[in-house]
Amino acid sequence: QAFSAAQPSPLKPLPVQYADYALWQRNWLQGEVLQKQLTYWRNQLEGLEPLEIASDYPRPAVANYRGGGEDFLLPEELTARLKGLARTQKATLFMTLLAGFQVMLAKYSGQRDIAVGTPIAGRSTPEVENLIGFFVNTLVMRTSVGGESICGELLQMVRHTALQAYEQQDVPFERLVEEIQPERSLGRHPLFQTMFMFQNTPQTIIRLSNIVVDLLPMESDWTKFDLSLSMQERAEGITGRIRYRTDLYQPKTIQRMVRLYQRVLEQMAERPDMRLSELVLLSEAERRQILQEWNRSAVEHAGAQLIQELFEEQVEKNPGLTAVVSGGERVSYGELNRRANQLGHYLRGMGVGVESRVGICMGRSVEMMVALLGILKAGGAYVPLDPGYPEERLRYMTEAAQAGVIVTEEKMVGRLRGWEERGIRLICREREQGKMGEESEENLEKESVGESLAYVIFTSGSTGKAKGVGIEQRQLVNYVKEMLNKLESGAGTRYATVSTIAADLGNTMIFPALASGGELHVIEEELAIDGEKLGEYFEREKIDCLKIVPSHLVALQRVKGAERVMPRRVLVIGGEACQWSWVKAWSNRGCRIINHYGPTETTVGAVTYEAGNWESEGDRERGRARLDGAVPIGQPLGNVQVYVLDGEMKPAPVGVSGELFIGGAAVGRGYLMRPADTAERFVPDPFTAERRSDGGARLYRTGDQARWRADGTLEFLGRIDQQVKVRGYRIELGEIEAVLQEHEKVKQAVVVAQENESGEKRLVGYVVVRAEAWHQESRGMEYESYLKRRLPAYMVPAIYVELPSLPLTANGKVDRKRLPRPEAQNAEREYVGPRNGVEEALCSMWAEVLGLKRVGIYDNFFEVGGHSLMAGRVVARIRSDFQIELSLRSIFEAPLISLLSPMVEAAARNHVPMKHAAIQRVDRNSYILS
Repeated sequence: QAFSAAQPSPLKPLPVQYADYALWQRNWLQGEVLQKQLTYWRNQLEGLEPLEIASDYPRPAVANYRGGGEDFLLPEELTARLKGLARTQKATLFMTLLAGFQVMLAKYSGQRDIAVGTPIAGRSTPEVENLIGFFVNTLVMRTSVGGESICGELLQMVRHTALQAYEQQDVPFERLVEEIQPERSLGRHPLFQTMFMFQNTPQTIIRLSNIVVDLLPMESDWTKFDLSLSMQERAEGITGRIRYRTDLYQPKTIQRMVRLYQRVLEQMAERPDMRLSELVLLSEAERRQILQEWNRSAVEHAGAQLIQELFEEQVEKNPGLTAVVSGGERVSYGELNRRANQLGHYLRGMGVGVESRVGICMGRSVEMMVALLGILKAGGAYVPLDPGYPEERLRYMTEAAQAGVIVTEEKMVGRLRGWEERGIRLICREREQGKMGEESEENLEKESVGESLAYVIFTSGSTGKAKGVGIEQRQLVNYVKEMLNKLESGAGTRYATVSTIAADLGNTMIFPALASGGELHVIEEELAIDGEKLGEYFEREKIDCLKIVPSHLVALQRVKGAERVMPRRVLVIGGEACQWSWVKAWSNRGCRIINHYGPTETTVGAVTYEAGNWESEGDRERGRARLDGAVPIGQPLGNVQVYVLDGEMKPAPVGVSGELFIGGAAVGRGYLMRPADTAERFVPDPFTAERRSDGGARLYRTGDQARWRADGTLEFLGRIDQQVKVRGYRIELGEIEAVLQEHEKVKQAVVVAQENESGEKRLVGYVVVRAEAWHQESRGMEYESYLKRRLPAYMVPAIYVELPSLPLTANGKVDRKRLPRPEAQNAEREYVGPRNGVEEALCSMWAEVLGLKRVGIYDNFFEVGGHSLMAGRVVARIRSDFQIELSLRSIFEAPLISLLSPMVEAAARNHVPMKHAAIQRVDRNSYILS
């Protein structure tokens, strides 16, 4: 006003300038003062983990910080109650609003350790109160939000944390980041990912004689943080604006966050003595929708209630139709039934009946299906024993299942020699075919009921021992009938199973096929991992339905001609998370795509999602996440219920992550002979009274993290524990660690699942040794050999890294995130490059398949990350590039390029197919070849 009137300035001279302040701060903030504050922040932020709120879109490697905003208002009445709460707790309104924000973040993330950034004015001395300049600093408010904490106590913790932070506010945030050295990423902010701001400075309107001044909201399409909440007190209440990264969240998700935040604040203000675990996060309408409407799955299944009866009905209807095809052999329904009946009578004559467990240790073949059906017909439950498992594991599984009989074949008898001395009866089909041929071909009289055991499948166990999961007839029949409805298939449909029956993946095709008059193609193991030959088989046999692990299909289709490995009608994918980018690649093949989810404990699968044609669904809701993210797992099958629950077993709101629980007809009997493990994972169903009671009274807690989408479908978010899926196999890393630590020279061991450069998952073992007992070059082979005697091949790490000690967190636990990548450890390994054109081609081929920058001629294929699926791709590439036929076994027997190269070169020169080679391993790099 004075300037516009050409009058002298009425402002008093400033006592200091900004430069004076800057110089004073630099001189003061050093030495003991600086170290005291840095020590506080180091202790306060030690072991801080990033906040992981499940986002709508996959977090990009590099953030673009494009932002959106959502405005809301806390009404005047709620504002008054929050102020009252703050007064009674001797806190400020800022602290109260911050506490509620941290509770909301804890509920959304499932984490209890919540760190939030907040700006502080920094004008801590009278001299700078009215000084124009930048004094703002950023503080990190870290709070433990435990479920048993009382709201008032939590507010006291936030108050204490804030007051301590104010006393240590002088360290510039950038200096703090340098000191703490958090793991840096271009995709997220260091130390905290969410910001909270509360503006309580009175807004002064400047009044000039001839000029109108007003405050205008500043709109921006960018934001610095994942989430940033700013609040301001006004006459009508407290206004809020939450900004968010649009490359992570959708507007509807933010709107749900706002509603949850308001709900938390309302309950904190109303009942400060309430425990956080007692907070009600759902309205009555939301609770009814999640618990009842999205679980309205009751279905009446008429007809046969035993799986063998479903098969026998098809025998009556279509005795001449082909039932099973495998290894060049085809058998009709009538013939399969006769042979299964003869085995069933033979087994019953040996005392096999209801609840008897009978092992099947056979390769994938027609005879394997005869054994499976024969055991069920006798009234027993089959226990699949994969011939590829080490003898020690097969023996443990047999004893744990209390299987008194094993149906096997001639090539396995040698490995099982001596078992009969322990009271286990071996039935070798070749040796006892004559005796079984004398048995009746008529159907056996039914002794089983719906509650009778149908099969026992062993899964990896975190304690170091595999667990046998018992599934009953009624659970299997419900699953089969529901999947037949999903598949919409009938008699004559051609199904293919490419999985071992030792995992329940194959049951998605086996039982629906035999229960509907379908033609089941049991694919032999070597064919199942050869993409080119399997493609030829699918094209020749006109396969209609296939169940396969997504990564298996991706691996198969990386070779020329393997795009034919697709069914004509329905592709069912399961066993691990599936990406939309894969569905896009498969969707133009003309078949339906069904994503299938379910642990072994819930009878193969409990939830399905019809992926459909990904383009036709558009990007209306999911946007670009339909290209980058994981496919939802969907909705429950008939008579199955699913729940997403928080740590207090309360239903989580839409969009909020929690543990997935499965109830109803899918829930199996439990773990055989392990009541403590069964009680831990199979828990009472607290929602039985809130829905129809025909689904049972137990829930299986999966250990999987999931959340509801707004449309009532489920999204899989990952594991809560250390269980992983590698190529569809469920693996408890603790089991591998327990076995590895039993090695006499191993002091500590940790196993993790990592992705290599090509996206392939592999197991990596980290070992601390007790003594220098052998040369480092041979240790990897020693660990591998030791584990292969006790664990299946898919559980044996591909790479081993020796460390002097394992990195630990502040709590003394192994810090898995700080384990070095094996590439860094192996960088110093002596590299020997190719010596000729064939070796050069093979080195390039292996590097591409393995996802490595380079491979030397003395690098062992399996010790640098290879596995059977990759070996299949190598064989297909050699077939294509060199025009020779190489057996898959050759890669296992000659896993060094220096050994494989002469074989390939000789075969290519003479145009001779190399199907067999006699190779004897001497040590890591030495073989005798003839």
